[in-house]
Amino acid sequence: NPDPSATPSAGPYDVVIRWAPFPPGTYRLCGYLYGLAQLQNQAPLASATTVLTMIDDADLDGVPDGSDACPDTAGTGPDGCQPGPVAPVTPPVPAVPTALPAPKVPAPAPAPLVPDPTKVRSLRTAKGKATTCGPGCLTRTRTIGSFRFVLKVKVSAGTTKATGSVTLTRKSAQVGARGKVCLNRAAPTSKPSCRTVTWKVGRTIALTDSITTPAAIPASGRPGFRLGAQVGAVPVGAGAAVYLRKAGARVLPDPDESACSASPRAQAAC
Repeated sequence: NPDPSATPSAGPYDVVIRWAPFPPGTYRLCGYLYGLAQLQNQAPLASATTVLTMIDDADLDGVPDGSDACPDTAGTGPDGCQPGPVAPVTPPVPAVPTALPAPKVPAPAPAPLVPDPTKVRSLRTAKGKATTCGPGCLTRTRTIGSFRFVLKVKVSAGTTKATGSVTLTRKSAQVGARGKVCLNRAAPTSKPSCRTVTWKVGRTIALTDSITTPAAIPASGRPGFRLGAQVGAVPVGAGAAVYLRKAGARVLPDPDESACSASPRAQAAC
């Protein structure tokens, strides 16, 4: 929504997004609608998809440049040129063929479009497992499809450190695809730490980061860390996250996932 403070009413809702596809080719565009307080690993409220084919056509006459005999001038002819005057044509005398013409081989049928080649949309989130690792420490693991997330957060004096890793555990459609792994800080300085990766079975991508342990935890926008991964530009589920809570006079990692999404202004679900 271009205006985050606006509340759209029930019924049709349109968003205009400018996008310039490059290089020319066939693209599948997918849109998903989520509610403000909806968790990232829940199914969208609505979705839509369409297929768009783009060609190189400098004069915009519908004839691709590679087949356009007049690429700089729009024409209505099948060759991309304006038709000229028709001159009488004397039919040529047919030549006697010396050999039978070669039979025409039909062109292969185009491959069917695959709506979700990486199968990221079909992944299902496994229930996260929180393991205590000593005072002021929490390790959360989560399996999403063939990806395993491990995020360890430890509070030590004035520094809270996070160590995260993502592993492609088994052969799947993601093998060989490029993507990205990011460890995001939910803190006043929120620049993420990211690594680009080509996914391989058994390959573990590890990242570390830290924030200054806060003296107080606000009611909304709680500090913490989120570990996420992408295949191409598509996120892999909701990843794994750990946020901080106040326990008496101490700040600790919060083992309660539901507390992370207690209000629309709170951080996304752990």
